[in-house]
Amino acid sequence: MVRTPPHSTQDVLIANRWRPSLSLPMLFSATMLLAAATARAEVGVSVLANYRFGDDLAVNGTPVSIDEGNSAALTLHYFNTASSAFDLWFSRFDTDAQTGTVMTAMRQDSIQFGGRKYWQDQPFLPYVGATIGIQRLSPDLAQRERETRPAFSLFTGLALPLTEDWQLLAEARWLGTVFSSETTVRCDDSDCEWKIKSGTWTQYEVGIGLTARF
Repeated sequence: MVRTPPHSTQDVLIANRWRPSLSLPMLFSATMLLAAATARAEVGVSVLANYRFGDDLAVNGTPVSIDEGNSAALTLHYFNTASSAFDLWFSRFDTDAQTGTVMTAMRQDSIQFGGRKYWQDQPFLPYVGATIGIQRLSPDLAQRERETRPAFSLFTGLALPLTEDWQLLAEARWLGTVFSSETTVRCDDSDCEWKIKSGTWTQYEVGIGLTARF
């Protein structure tokens, strides 16, 4: 019978040093995979298609009719807890303003910061929130004349989780634009001027959209 010669002391030391070098990468990889599988997404983005309508704008002592129409919104989220998030909200609305028989194209751009609160009520997630920021009015779409005013909004909605990272949204928003004093804005290249009365101009929008979490 042939006997296997015993390992030398050097072979034993090499083997003992080699075992940890194999197990550490495996342990690290397993930890990273577990963390990726259990980590909760903290940021997200929502895209909404809305329908906006609201009050007339008081210009030169006469109500100016703002046409209803479609608007688009983009919201960036930071989910600081499982039931709340900070929001950065962007919105654009292209419409027409009518004074008598005169029609003027107008663009409204908004950027606001705020937050929202969810209620964990499966299968729907009701939420409410508020934002504050600015709204820019551009009666001349060439953007030669613009008026930027403080604005804020209150909103509520329902989120329907489709997967862990995707939600379907239905949302309603109240938007207020503040004119603290009479404001004059040129409405085209002619001598047309809008003198907007001080106060809070109110608009509303309803829409649907999607939220993706990353």
